[in-house]
Amino acid sequence: MRAGAVDPAAEADEKWLARCIDELIDNALKFSPSGAQVRVTSGPVDLDGVAGVEIAVEDDGPGMPPEQVAGLRSEWAQGDSSDTRRHGGPGLGLALVQRVAEHHGGRLVIGGVGGRGSRVAIVLPALGSVPAEARIGEAVPLPP
Repeated sequence: MRAGAVDPAAEADEKWLARCIDELIDNALKFSPSGAQVRVTSGPVDLDGVAGVEIAVEDDGPGMPPEQVAGLRSEWAQGDSSDTRRHGGPGLGLALVQRVAEHHGGRLVIGGVGGRGSRVAIVLPALGSVPAEARIGEAVPLPP
């Protein structure tokens, strides 16, 4: 980004966006080794040809193979569903984050390379890049 440039803004429900960021940070901490760093970044991105804003959380955990990433978008999904898994939780977090992102006209982007950590991001349309009715709609309702 050029000097003096300002990151674009996005319009979002503050409560739900905060809950999503909290979920992403919680997952990053849960799956990272003790003492590892978790990084939260934001910045401009291209969202299907329109200006977007990305909020990303990166960790130094074990990473995820591509076949594991695909299943994490479903409700009740766990990366490790075995009886001996080390990390608890019902497997609803990323499904909720995805639903909130889609409700706002955006998406959830999950990336991981086995053994190198993970990067999970919420990408939302930048303010003014698409009409409000196209950005926030009834197609993907949020839970109460």
